[in-house]
Amino acid sequence: MSGQFSNQNVSRNLTLLAVCAVVVTGCVGVDASYSGDGTSHDGGDATTYDQDGAPPSPIEGRPCTTDNDCQTDTPCGVGICMESKCRLQAGPNGFVCDDNDICTLHDACFQGACVGSPVQCSDGNACTLDACDPKSGCVHAPTNQSCSDGDPCTAYKCADGSCFAIGSACEDGNPCTQEECSGTLGCHTVALSGPACDDGNPCTLDDACSFGACKGGGLCDDDNACTADSCEGNDGCKHVNLTLICSDGEACTNFDTCVDGACKGTPKTCDDGNPCTADTCNAKNATCTNTPIADGGACDDGNPCTADTTCTNSVCKGSSKDCSDADPCTDDKCLFPSGECLHTPSFKCGK
Repeated sequence: MSGQFSNQNVSRNLTLLAVCAVVVTGCVGVDASYSGDGTSHDGGDATTYDQDGAPPSPIEGRPCTTDNDCQTDTPCGVGICMESKCRLQAGPNGFVCDDNDICTLHDACFQGACVGSPVQCSDGNACTLDACDPKSGCVHAPTNQSCSDGDPCTAYKCADGSCFAIGSACEDGNPCTQEECSGTLGCHTVALSGPACDDGNPCTLDDACSFGACKGGGLCDDDNACTADSCEGNDGCKHVNLTLICSDGEACTNFDTCVDGACKGTPKTCDDGNPCTADTCNAKNATCTNTPIADGGACDDGNPCTADTTCTNSVCKGSSKDCSDADPCTDDKCLFPSGECLHTPSFKCGK
């Protein structure tokens, strides 16, 4: 009975599944050629399967009177007779099957489909790209990416599937630096000053290393970090303004940037929001100082409806602004935030 699972077949599959993990994870010692429905799938089965491992069902909609009329060779399905028509339902999970995909292992039925775990093709070689080809199985394609054998002082690169040393890992291409390397600490660069070099600028002379950079002297060097200096034959020197982060040498500025050929920074704000303190920035260490103003000193509390404001114990205080119009028949008040006086008729003088 190819469409039904016999008690003997069920018992055999349950015994095989006793050594399996979760339904579609690796099975050990399971006969993968046994499908659980009494048929054998050894790779030579002529049945054509779709993507989920199940062949097209020829029984769907077939007239029937009993379940026996709905037998199927689908390894993970069970045919039943419902309302005089055959229907294909998912068989028990866990039966061994064959999804005809060489890139999966431990194929088993799950919710009516034959599924398997992906084959792991990693060969542990950083110089190969590992993948599974549906036709040929695992393939290992050589790459040309960088690699390492654990030596921090040597640069390596993949070639023909192997890792080869190509030189120092610390070389930065700068003639004004000396590269050193420690097997434990890695690369360390020392800036040089004094040795001759070539800064690539034909308008400079006596090029020499200075603190790790190659610099030369000449008529075109305006000693301005915010200009790019060049010599253009008969046109003489050119100084093109740059937009770079720079340093204006002022401790009390932030966000220094080249603007119109000059390094400018935004003054550091030390305002503590108290009009009764004098706020200053220390030009040596960029720290703020907020010194209390002596009592009686003029200040502005920001309220247009106060007058004669002065500092008292570092607090700006004043008297209420006088909006009186000397008319007993008006109510007088100061409007905030405009500071304008408002005179509205008083109900006390009404007739």
